[in-house]
Amino acid sequence: MRAISLILFFLIVFATIPSIADEKPPLIVSIVIDPLLRDRFATPEEFETHILDIINRASLIFHAEVGRRLVPRVIEVGLPPNTGFSINDKSAFAWLAEKLERHPSRFWVFLIDRPLASCDIPGIWSGCAMMNESYSIVAYNSDIGYTVQNLLHELGHNCGADHSEFEDSIMYFIGRNAVSYGDKTGIIRDTCGQ
Repeated sequence: MRAISLILFFLIVFATIPSIADEKPPLIVSIVIDPLLRDRFATPEEFETHILDIINRASLIFHAEVGRRLVPRVIEVGLPPNTGFSINDKSAFAWLAEKLERHPSRFWVFLIDRPLASCDIPGIWSGCAMMNESYSIVAYNSDIGYTVQNLLHELGHNCGADHSEFEDSIMYFIGRNAVSYGDKTGIIRDTCGQ
């Protein structure tokens, strides 16, 4: 009788623990880095550790909100041709689209270390994404939290979300160190949570 009780106890315990098989596959994000960003760091190892720290921090929030981890597939250092002080989104997106043909990935993020004149909006912006497309541009900031916020915000656009009216949402049009997609969580889960 005691053996049966123990077996039942362990079956109940194991049934209530989510199995690794139940975990959703990670969302693959390929990263292209502005060489100016790489030049900020003393060694290639320090540079790569820093970039992975950004992705890992973003992954924790994305997993909590959407149910999937973010995993970098390719970290490639590159830059579109004819790039000067600021990056024009049209030429950068065309350059990324060409890379998409050579290296298919669910999402591409171009992490830059210069201003972005983006999205046909006058002025300098910190990120740009093509909604429901697979690529976005994120301006790096020495404040890692700000860069993580930009990355999650632009990825939210890639996953079909527009801007939120709520200041505590990652999708609010100005970064506020939010840790939740708030009212946009559902659409992002529907598009990118599978």
